[in-house]
Amino acid sequence: MVSKINDAFRSLQAGNRDGGRQRLNAALRAVRDSNYHALTIQAYLNAVSFFERRRDNATASDLFAEAAKTNAARESSPDATTLWFEYARFLERTVQYERGIPVAVEASKRMSAIYGPNTAQDIAGRDILATLLTDNGAVAAGLNLSEETYLGARQALGDKEPLTWRTENNYAEALAWSVIPTSPPRSTRRC
Repeated sequence: MVSKINDAFRSLQAGNRDGGRQRLNAALRAVRDSNYHALTIQAYLNAVSFFERRRDNATASDLFAEAAKTNAARESSPDATTLWFEYARFLERTVQYERGIPVAVEASKRMSAIYGPNTAQDIAGRDILATLLTDNGAVAAGLNLSEETYLGARQALGDKEPLTWRTENNYAEALAWSVIPTSPPRSTRRC
């Protein structure tokens, strides 16, 4: 199965877009139908990354949506949690805020359940959810969650942790947006 996936990527990298995509679809279908859940998730994440690097966000988005429907994504595992978190981050990066909110809710729930409350992973999950809420116009909800996440990060991780800085930055942007409701500044946002 791994060789099929690698063959598909080699074909795509060689410029065989149609044939490579057909091979990739067949390889993803085979791994999706298997019990190799970690491999399924890794294959989808690699495929998404491949297309996103080539600025084919429509294909990357379709692949993420397909991956979210797999049995592997339904598992209660760190791999499945990573898939949901990366999917939420992708939707935020590609300005698909409304689609991103339910994905970020799922990622945040999983991060807390798998890694525990106020861990770095839980904080990162809540931060992406707060960012998507604010970016989608739910400023009050986003602001409240941003503040809670930032204060939790300071308490759990300390002031010298880059994740704390990111939550502080996102909280400040949510706060600024609540005062002057225009579109949030995209240049400083880091999720």
